[in-house]
Amino acid sequence: MLDLTNRFGTIYEYQAKGKYVLSLSKKIMQPTHQQKRISFVNQACEKVPGFSVLLKRFKQKISITGKATSTFVNYSRHLAQISLHYDRLPTLLSIGEIEDYLYHVQQKFLSPSDTYFKHTIFSLRFVFRMEGLPEQRIKLPAIKYRKQLPVVLSK
Repeated sequence: MLDLTNRFGTIYEYQAKGKYVLSLSKKIMQPTHQQKRISFVNQACEKVPGFSVLLKRFKQKISITGKATSTFVNYSRHLAQISLHYDRLPTLLSIGEIEDYLYHVQQKFLSPSDTYFKHTIFSLRFVFRMEGLPEQRIKLPAIKYRKQLPVVLSK
């Protein structure tokens, strides 16, 4: 029995008389976005001293406050990226370093919704509030929301 794989990773099993049938029992594992997110966090846990302890407290606080698991995944990814950028915990960064990083993020990821920038700020605010550092939390920029009128689809 010889199996074939096409360029999309689909596996076909050989059946009798030269027929190949889509295999439902075999899969090729390809990395997903979830695995990429975890890799940033894993890198930060290995390279940044104290990040794993902060992450554990962060997960407990997210759970206690009733936030969704996706909130923890997204926020921890952004915290890991800023920690990897400076090789220090985000709570140990100065205001100037945080503003430099936010400028870097804003210039690197220009998009209509600025979602990446917003998640970075929200995760920093949450961790500063969690660690009892209100001074830095206040100095983070306020995110301005665009006020647009709804589009009338039928006239």
